[in-house]
Amino acid sequence: MSSGVYADALLDPGYREEKARAFAAVVPGYLKGEQGVEAGVDTPRGPVEFPLVVLVSNNSYHVLTPRHLGRRFTLTAGLLGGIVLERPPDTPPDLLRHLRSQLRRQQTPGQAAEAAILWTAARITLHGSEKQLHAGIDGEPITLPLPLTCETRPGALSLLLPRERPGTPPEPVLRRPRTMCAGDIPR
Repeated sequence: MSSGVYADALLDPGYREEKARAFAAVVPGYLKGEQGVEAGVDTPRGPVEFPLVVLVSNNSYHVLTPRHLGRRFTLTAGLLGGIVLERPPDTPPDLLRHLRSQLRRQQTPGQAAEAAILWTAARITLHGSEKQLHAGIDGEPITLPLPLTCETRPGALSLLLPRERPGTPPEPVLRRPRTMCAGDIPR
């Protein structure tokens, strides 16, 4: 679930045909500090009101190195990934450079980032004075009620794959033991 620039771009009627134009239409308001997420989010550093971006994902996205930018190394950690970009007090002329420096500072011991908050949690809560929040989920615009609590349910998703497929590991994958009833036991 993403709220901010992405969600606003999804609301553009021509988003599917012209994604770049849709983003170009909404980005200036964010760069100028005129737009943001109409909600607050609880983070490990405390509540953040009216941030630029809120992203809640199934497991965390890697954002620190260009080679793996936007990848999730696992989908089975059982935690949500949270990314919040706080509104800087004075919007810098190059917001992307500012964001990159904040993400680097996040990972430097003894040096806390000011604007970017990255964390994992079992639950992430958004709140606000508005009753609804515009968001994007898997490329679709959605309106969600506030307050909103995002939670993870480990093991809730099952994926069935064919046995003969590219990338199948050479060793057998351990499977959960099957629950059997008395009628299932061979005699």
